[in-house]
Amino acid sequence: MFFIFYNIILTAMELPYNDKYAAISLAIYGISSMIKNIYSYRSSYFPEMSISALLKKIKVSEVRPIPCKIKGTIIGKGIPGYIASEDFIIKDETGILYVDYRQPLGLWEFFFGLFKADGFINKEVEVIGWYRRAPIPFIEIQSIKVVDGEINSYSTFRYFQLVLFSIVSVGGLLWLGTYY
Repeated sequence: MFFIFYNIILTAMELPYNDKYAAISLAIYGISSMIKNIYSYRSSYFPEMSISALLKKIKVSEVRPIPCKIKGTIIGKGIPGYIASEDFIIKDETGILYVDYRQPLGLWEFFFGLFKADGFINKEVEVIGWYRRAPIPFIEIQSIKVVDGEINSYSTFRYFQLVLFSIVSVGGLLWLGTYY
């Protein structure tokens, strides 16, 4: 991804390859990726909403999600008939919506779907997460609360990504510092 970004900058600026430009590109890529990650996973406040209220929201995307809290009933798995499906379908009094459970490794998702997901079906839950629009609107789970307890979803390494992009940014800035 970085090299695509780097080549686009070089092409746009019509510059020959130079380590100084690579260092600048690396620092810009790391900083802009951190900003995108922080913006995409705002998590200071999750207002309680209904599914119909979420579906009426227009300006929603992967980068501009809506933090939300939904109370409803899990009525089934996200992929009907697939025994290891880790995702859910939630229903409240206003509608139904796909709920996406994510873990850093697909193997963790597989085992969750195989051994734990069935325990949530037909239970009243409170889902806390980010409403996003794709071809199918969905909520990316931060946590699911049931009477028995709570499970957390570690959404796409968001903390690991922040650390990684910080290292990339610092590396680019240190590399750039060797030229001055």
